[in-house]
Amino acid sequence: MKIAVISDIHGNLSALEKIAESLKHEAVDKIVFLGDLIMTGPRPKEVFELLSDMNPDVWIKGNSDDWLAELPDFEPVSDLEKILKDMGLWARDRINSRIEKELLSKPVSTEKEYASQLFNFCHGTPYSHSHAILQESTSAFLESELSNIKADKIVCGHTHLRFSMTFKDKLIKNFGAVSMPGKDFSRLARYGIIHIADTVCFEDRECEYDFAAYIDDLKNLDYPGNFLIFPKYGLRVYSST
Repeated sequence: MKIAVISDIHGNLSALEKIAESLKHEAVDKIVFLGDLIMTGPRPKEVFELLSDMNPDVWIKGNSDDWLAELPDFEPVSDLEKILKDMGLWARDRINSRIEKELLSKPVSTEKEYASQLFNFCHGTPYSHSHAILQESTSAFLESELSNIKADKIVCGHTHLRFSMTFKDKLIKNFGAVSMPGKDFSRLARYGIIHIADTVCFEDRECEYDFAAYIDDLKNLDYPGNFLIFPKYGLRVYSST
């Protein structure tokens, strides 16, 4: 059995289109999406539509998706928070109420059995889309975030950092992000494949996409989050003003 895992698209349509094209030749049995579809990217509506067409078996809500619920009461107290609110308003203006309602209805995590193997799929941790599992996370933190979780395989996103680690009887995997790399300025779209046969194998994948078109889209739209996005790729911040 083969399961494709996608996380942290952040409105990057060019990247998701390339992954969708690659998966057509992959013959995967299921697709899992770990959240953060919108915010910090130019094409939230189009990404939602394409991901829906891909028919993921698991669809998790990320912290960036949940910003939609916080917008009405969010009062910025810093320049950064003002940018965050502007990005939220920008995304909300480009999706409809049906999409917003559907995004907010998704779970923070879900437990799923494939080929007799039990997985917990989450954005941040099984209990929170804003908490983050890192390789340097303390034992106390991991104990609190993974307690009472039956699954012995935890597949998460959120940090945009690709890693594998173990904690007690649990194997934890992060395949990295479709958009905005963690620390290495990569311009590749990252995702993963879970192979289930006699054992479970995690395979990191990445593919090239039209990065120039993505950056041009951000510039042409004068996207309010360019201040945050461009440095992730080692680029100078662009503004039309």
